[in-house]
Formats: sequence, structure tokens, C-alpha cells
Amino acid sequence: MFLRLENRYEVVSMKEWLSRDTFNRPVVVLTFDDGYNSTLKIVTPMLKQYSYGATFFFYSDRYKPGSKTYREIASLDGKIEIGSHSRTHSDLKKKDSATLFRELYLSRRFLEYETGLSVQGFAWPYGSYSKDNLDLPVLAGYTYQVGVGAQIARRDDRIYPRFTIKQSEPLEDLELYLEKFEVVLREESSRKKNVQR
Repeated sequence: MFLRLENRYEVVSMKEWLSRDTFNRPVVVLTFDDGYNSTLKIVTPMLKQYSYGATFFFYSDRYKPGSKTYREIASLDGKIEIGSHSRTHSDLKKKDSATLFRELYLSRRFLEYETGLSVQGFAWPYGSYSKDNLDLPVLAGYTYQVGVGAQIARRDDRIYPRFTIKQSEPLEDLELYLEKFEVVLREESSRKKNVQR
């Protein structure tokens, strides 16, 4: 997958995408959820090989306090950002506000304590959330939140959509979606230029 992105896109973390004003090429933001061992053992070396950024969303109950995994996370390349995926990775849409806030706040604080890294982003488990609860991640200290959806993320989105790629899907599907997204972006750019004339 990574080889197919090379030279066509800038591949960055959510944090970098949100903090930079300009890019030389179309941007792809890579995110990986759940904190599987393969994320650290397989994905991280590949990201390093291509000098790509990415955001890893961990749920804090996955590993025990003091785990060697948290030391590995703490030593990740600076292009890789760490975000929270909740405390227990349950369907948070079904939780009351107090329980939901605890899931959000405790996960962020635990990940920061264990890794020494700043945790700014939150990924809703299963992409499941209630529009009534979108203020809670902000109150819990997050600066952005992500869900799922096959559309282009915009900087003014309240919750950023992410296109999900499953291991069973062929890489050609990813390329088709990226091509469709590029067409949409070109059309938008063309419309803006026509309006400005």
C-alpha cells in the first residue's frame, strides 16, 4: 500500500494535517485504530522507510500500566502521533454522559501518563457517536475527533470522517477512491477559480 502512495501524495498524521497551512501535493492522512501489536511491529518500520506520518489511536485498557508496549509507543518517530480510542473500546453511543466523559478523560490521561506524549485526538470506536455528545471530547481535553465515512475531510468539520480500509479489501479499491477524491477536489478548485473571476 505505502509504495502506491509514494510520490503522488503527502502522507501525514492528523496533527500535521491540522497544523500545516500548505502542502505540495494532495494529502493522505493515515490512521490505525486499536493498538494491535502489528501496528508497532510491522506498520511503524514501513512508515519510517517512506518517511510517512500517521496517527495511531489506542484504547487505554488494551495494555496493562507499565507495559513494555507503552515504552515502545513513547519512543516512536516524531512523525507518528498518538491518539485515544477510548478506555474500553465499547460502543460509546450507548453510554450516558458521565460514563462517556470518564471513557474519554481517563483514556487521554492514562495514555499521556504512560507514554509522556501529548494526546490531542480522539477516534470514536466503531465510528459510533451521538451528535448530542460531540462537546464531551472537547471538555475531556481533545482538540479534534474522528469518525468514519467515505468522504473528504475538511478542516472545518466538527468530526473528521475517515475512509476505512479492511485487510480483506484489494488495494485497487483504495486507488479508485483516491482518484475519485482527487476529481472532487479538482472540480471544487475549478469552481472557486470561476467564482473569483
